[in-house]
Amino acid sequence: MVRDLFRARQIDPRLASQSWIADVLLQHLPEAGYPPVASGLLDADTAWTQVLKPLGFPNGRPDAVALLQWSLCQQHLQRYEAWPEESR
Repeated sequence: MVRDLFRARQIDPRLASQSWIADVLLQHLPEAGYPPVASGLLDADTAWTQVLKPLGFPNGRPDAVALLQWSLCQQHLQRYEAWPEESR
């Protein structure tokens, strides 16, 4: 299902062991849908970017500074706390 949402032919093998990521992507599907992956491969960075976007992160690779800034916003923390435990 996730492969179809991104119009991908393949999914990064690193995502296979993280089945909860598929659940998050399905639960937080943007109204306009996910942008199609140009290469035909749904890579881990793209998936993580889309997983973290609803929490207020701009990309899937936040550094320590971005995490610290993110943690200072009460709304971000409330969104995080509302997520299922497995996703957190």
